[in-house]
Amino acid sequence: EEERLVVFLDEVNTCNCMGLFKEIVCDGSMQGQFLPRNLKVICACNPYRLKTRAAMEREAQSGLAFDQYTSETTENVGSGIRDPLKNLVYRVHPLPESMIDHVYDFGALPPGTESLYIRAMLKRQLGIYVHEQKKADESKDGKEAAAAEGKAAKAKDAQDGRLDKIREMMRQTMATTGGDPTHSFGGSGGDPAHSFGGSGFGGRRKMKTKKKVAVKARVKIGSKGIISKDPAGGDGGAHGGMEGISEEDMKKVMDEMEQGDGTFGDFVEVFAKLICASQEYVRAAYDGERSVVSLRDVARCVKVFRWFGEFFARSVGARAARPWTVADFFNVEERCRDHVRRAMLMSLAYCYYARLDQGQRKGYGMELQKTYQRLQEPVEYVTVGFWNMRRVPKYGPRCTWLDLNASVFGKTVDRVMRTFVQHVHLGPGIALNEALLENLFMIMVSILNQIPIFVVGKPGTSKSLAMKLIMSNMNGEASESEFFRHFPSVSLFSYQCSPLSTSAGIEQAF
Repeated sequence: EEERLVVFLDEVNTCNCMGLFKEIVCDGSMQGQFLPRNLKVICACNPYRLKTRAAMEREAQSGLAFDQYTSETTENVGSGIRDPLKNLVYRVHPLPESMIDHVYDFGALPPGTESLYIRAMLKRQLGIYVHEQKKADESKDGKEAAAAEGKAAKAKDAQDGRLDKIREMMRQTMATTGGDPTHSFGGSGGDPAHSFGGSGFGGRRKMKTKKKVAVKARVKIGSKGIISKDPAGGDGGAHGGMEGISEEDMKKVMDEMEQGDGTFGDFVEVFAKLICASQEYVRAAYDGERSVVSLRDVARCVKVFRWFGEFFARSVGARAARPWTVADFFNVEERCRDHVRRAMLMSLAYCYYARLDQGQRKGYGMELQKTYQRLQEPVEYVTVGFWNMRRVPKYGPRCTWLDLNASVFGKTVDRVMRTFVQHVHLGPGIALNEALLENLFMIMVSILNQIPIFVVGKPGTSKSLAMKLIMSNMNGEASESEFFRHFPSVSLFSYQCSPLSTSAGIEQAF
């Protein structure tokens, strides 16, 4: 009795017994019996909100309206059933007035917070493969692991060495000149007080100064790169003859500073941005209704992406000239990036592109292109260098290898769908039109990922035909096509719905 108990009741306004919940929450009793004082009740409910006129017209055109009336007084011609909840965004009942004072409106998830959730979901779901790769690398023994580790360490040491040389030479120049602008940059024979020129700058420019300062060291920038010079003009000089850095090495260091590494972290950031843009585009297409997409769609997108990654690794990576694994795929290794791009675009197409009409689909491709192009712009400019200061663009995660635009998106979606559907034996007299192609692909991916799907369309748009073709082709190891032998067999349990269907009848069929 001293222990506090919390009871959570979810979706309380979806059922038609609001009086009972009002008694529990507001009166602290249930059917006249007082509840224990240590029992605390928390409820969650959806808002009672009407659909927009455009949403209702869109629903009626798609044929999803539950009832149709010829006037306000006549009943539904088909079933005689009126649906009082048909104009609501959520099929909920109004709350009793006495419960309104206990309601806390948390509103919708802000775009910024939603973006944080999306990135976290991607890192958590896709990072599993990255951690598995790390464990596999740690468990390796022998020369292969030692050679790989030595090669990586050598590359890192080389990069650190180049940076150390640049820092040391800049430090020496600062120390010997005292930061005075009258020191010399250029070739031999220039005035050490105010000469700028030499092969690296292509000319001379005189600067007036009140007095000349003796320079103990000079730095020459020329076609061979950066070389320390002593006052007498000999290489090495007073600073121990530090080895020069080639122009190629300098350019490589600067490129590494200016660009991202294109690894898993960068890909997650770019993918998250594209998902956020997809969420907002679909909401705008549905007149700003935020409930049309949620984090469930994000989870579905990540699930489908993982499935495509595993499929491509098994069907393509294992047979490639340079084989790659699932871990290589999710680590965004260079040799499998083309299929990483395909998997990403197809997961976006499955979750967002397929639900849009033809006009909205073109706009969706352009929205992805605009989002990706914004990622290619610098986030800021930083000043680098000492003797030749310049502003260098600093970029965030951008994955330049994706090379994403509206045309690439449309062509990739069509190519991958046809790659899957080409293994389906259509039979005589059946043409693979656009509707049948899309229906087959969407149903196939949904079945293999155990995701519920509604195929909505007018009569003659190959809905039932697509399901029959799936059933006749996906027979597991007994499938006619080698492609489908790697997938489980499909057993079809059909139920013909009607206005007289009941939950008991549906349960009995399955």
